[in-house]
Amino acid sequence: MKKFTLIEIMIALAIIGILQSLLIPALSNARKKSRDAVCQSRLKQLYDVSMMYSLENDNYFVYNAIYPADRANQRIYWFYVFTQSDRPYYLNDKQQEIMSCPVINSIYNVTSNNYRTTGMNSKLITGTAKITKISNPAHKIIYGDGYSHTNASGKSYSNAINYTSRAGGEEDYIHDGKKNVVHVDGHVESNTKSYLVSDQDLWDYN
Repeated sequence: MKKFTLIEIMIALAIIGILQSLLIPALSNARKKSRDAVCQSRLKQLYDVSMMYSLENDNYFVYNAIYPADRANQRIYWFYVFTQSDRPYYLNDKQQEIMSCPVINSIYNVTSNNYRTTGMNSKLITGTAKITKISNPAHKIIYGDGYSHTNASGKSYSNAINYTSRAGGEEDYIHDGKKNVVHVDGHVESNTKSYLVSDQDLWDYN
């Protein structure tokens, strides 16, 4: 049996090191692309659940609801429609993952199944907005990656998104400089800040 010389072993190790340096970035990029795809898939699932709600509620969009245990502070969020066990559209902890982006979760090392990073178009969370009143559903945004801000409890996410600038926080464009959004007709896109901010018609209720 031939014994390897020290030089041969060092050459083999060097080759392995080179292969690792080439392979690791590719794997990392593939992992991120996979998370991007999961984010888009979750937005589509959230859209489907929301359409079920709308079809059974005279075509109204999901509206802000007051958290039953916190009526004194009047805290209202659209996702309470899906997160309160006394509501007919309640989603369990695992199902609530459709309201979170795995890329954002990985950035902030989030492990909770029901950490919500998705925001709803603020023009639609009025309680009076109807799907049938949308003139161009393929152009109007309903949900998308959220707006992050830091408060006393640390990093958190707003329940609403829109085209305006933010004080004390920022809209997240963490998919290679883009934000994932789902439109009222159900199709999902990934768009840049310049596009989403410049076209106000994407957000208006009409």
